[in-house]
Amino acid sequence: YGGIDELHQILIPGRLARIGDWAVGFGASLFLLACIWLFQMALLKFPKFVNRETVSYVVFGVLTTLVNIVTYLLCKTALDAAGSISEVARTLVSTSVAWLIAVLFAYVVNKLFVFQSKTDCARAALREFALFIAARLFSYAVDALGMVLMVNIAHLGDAFSKIIMNIVVMVMNYFFSKWFIFNKDRKKETA
Repeated sequence: YGGIDELHQILIPGRLARIGDWAVGFGASLFLLACIWLFQMALLKFPKFVNRETVSYVVFGVLTTLVNIVTYLLCKTALDAAGSISEVARTLVSTSVAWLIAVLFAYVVNKLFVFQSKTDCARAALREFALFIAARLFSYAVDALGMVLMVNIAHLGDAFSKIIMNIVVMVMNYFFSKWFIFNKDRKKETA
């Protein structure tokens, strides 16, 4: 696709095909094929760990991470432009807003698509939501502390730090959701 895309650029007046652009497209295609191959290998070798639930959790986790990162960067950019509060406060406010939006998004997609949780009464749904929020508050504390340490003390980049912290938080949240929040066996015990 990358090669064909670059060749069709010849049809644009004043635009010449560039081998560098073609190489990037070709490299991205190879990377995608390698990811598909690795996924197929994992599916065959580890069917207990690579199933509908874990794959959908990763997909929606990546989407939640994107929501978190984009929201964080938008807030941080807006607060940096305002410049009226300290750098640490801008980092914490941006992380908090990003966390809130990402948690609401994550709850909906985890309940409906990942764990396909069904609650039969409002009390059970409220309990599930409260457990979800409690687990996410803990992971928020880890996220906020990690961001302050990485951005303000270690002076690593905002985007890099956010990606690293989101990977840590995503793994923690999967285990909380799987074992405590949307656990079908646990729901039967409390019913």
